[in-house]
Amino acid sequence: MKQITPIVARFEIGAKKASKWIACLCATAAPTMIVHAQSLDIDALIMKTIGDLASEVPSFLDAESVLQSGISGNQPSGTVSFAQLADKAHKLEDDIRNPPPPPWTGWSSTYTVSLDDLRNCQTHPAAMGRLAASSSNLEKAIKDGQTKLARIEDGLKQAQASLDAAKFLDQNLQKVIYLPWYGSIFIGDMIDVNTKVIPALGGVVTALANYRTQFNASLDQAKAQSGNLQANLAQMQNWDPMAGTWHWSGAGGGTNFGGGNYYQYHVDFNGPGAQLVIDNSRRVVGGAVSGTMIERVLNGHVGVIPANTHQFGFSGGSVSGAAVNANFIGNPANAPKTAAAFTGGVAANCSTITGTLRVWRTDVGAPLNWSVAMPVTLVR
Repeated sequence: MKQITPIVARFEIGAKKASKWIACLCATAAPTMIVHAQSLDIDALIMKTIGDLASEVPSFLDAESVLQSGISGNQPSGTVSFAQLADKAHKLEDDIRNPPPPPWTGWSSTYTVSLDDLRNCQTHPAAMGRLAASSSNLEKAIKDGQTKLARIEDGLKQAQASLDAAKFLDQNLQKVIYLPWYGSIFIGDMIDVNTKVIPALGGVVTALANYRTQFNASLDQAKAQSGNLQANLAQMQNWDPMAGTWHWSGAGGGTNFGGGNYYQYHVDFNGPGAQLVIDNSRRVVGGAVSGTMIERVLNGHVGVIPANTHQFGFSGGSVSGAAVNANFIGNPANAPKTAAAFTGGVAANCSTITGTLRVWRTDVGAPLNWSVAMPVTLVR
């Protein structure tokens, strides 16, 4: 089996291929897979820019408002320094210059899960629990990322509003440049708006827009991974490594009984077969036992005791951890009357269920009752 990439990527196969993924649990190789539940953090430079925008945007909007007042025929109050606007714009541009792409950082949890963990009867439940917890944490990280994306969107809107205000200044200053109050309201070289303010703010808008695109792409990737992880988990909820129909046939066993006021007898239970059915909820839901009982006298002379076929129907069972138990009721036609039970345990790799099958007589007491125990290994 070829090497498998981290399970988050592996789960990108989608729900429709989940059954094939589950089928690979039967393979022999077991590469370790890591599931990361992460939070998508905003780069520190971007955060600083967004914070600075909140404090600097009013300067550009106020400058636009001052010019609009002048264009309307009023003498505006306050002053607008082109040099100060240029300084503010360059400061914002410097904040955001060459930011790294949005990283998946701030790991909230890391789970290591191997194929062995999933197909191992003992570790499967815990492995599924870890994957479910990882899926939940990834969903929380996505919600957190959506909140952070909204902050980036808000910062981009503020940056665009500042750029629009600067463009308004550049396009409309000529309308008031000859008014007597112009020099006392607008201070400095108006060329700075076109050559310094607009390019700097344009750079901020471009950088934020690019970062938003990258951040949103990472968020979309996380959503896709989360959706596929949930779909595959849903598929695996209906699968358990212990589930299936288990079979056994063997040499059987025997024991002596009788004595006292009775002959000594020996009984063999030959050609036995057993079957257990375990469902995906780890419940024993069916099974059967059959075999041939043969009695003979050890210390007397009686006629030949004919062989009797015995059959047993399932009457209940349980799985507790690795322990597997089942009880069987003898067919009314069994002669003599008998019952059977199995006690055992499943191997860690779910390849076998090993234990003891016991068949015993139920219609008479000691010393003519008997019990035959046989070692059993069930396989699927």
